[in-house]
Amino acid sequence: MKRLSLFLFFIISIAISAEEPFFKPNYSLVGFGGIYVNSDLAPISFNLDFKYKPSYMWGIGINRKINRKYSIFEFEAEGILAKHTGAMNHVEGVAVAIARIPKILGTPFSFAVGEGQSLASENPKLENLRKGYNNGRIVFDDIQSRAWLNYLLFELDYTLPWFNESSKVFARIHHRSGIYGVYCPPSPPCGSNFVVYGFKTEL
Repeated sequence: MKRLSLFLFFIISIAISAEEPFFKPNYSLVGFGGIYVNSDLAPISFNLDFKYKPSYMWGIGINRKINRKYSIFEFEAEGILAKHTGAMNHVEGVAVAIARIPKILGTPFSFAVGEGQSLASENPKLENLRKGYNNGRIVFDDIQSRAWLNYLLFELDYTLPWFNESSKVFARIHHRSGIYGVYCPPSPPCGSNFVVYGFKTEL
């Protein structure tokens, strides 16, 4: 728990550290809820193959725009604190750097990808599977996960026009990954996916 507390302090510091005062338009408050998806990342991303499980997460976060642009990309940093309920019951902290393509083809939609770190207060139950038929999957070898894993984010958001672009709704894939042996045994790979839906508004 001490390690989680230090990690959360670290990610919140990243998200809010800047020369500007905290309550500036480049900060947003993020809130979301989501459900566990018992599928690998590729089927979710390309085939929309969702196999839901009764495990849920509820999160809040602070997002800060970074005053840098490269080509069509804008950049952000985000710190998240989430609570898991249902089949799992733990707390998760996330720090993530985000690259975003805003206003795709002039529409109110934007697409973002993020890379960061995720730390759970305990080794997530549904990320650890025994050989055989386990949690709706055929598992050929035991899967051993870790509390600390890599984190990937994929997000599509929509600007609510009646809020003058200050508020958005979004759908996001919340992906914890062992990166094929970097964080946990390489085969079979560990990790989990949640599909979350949320709302963010500028502070």
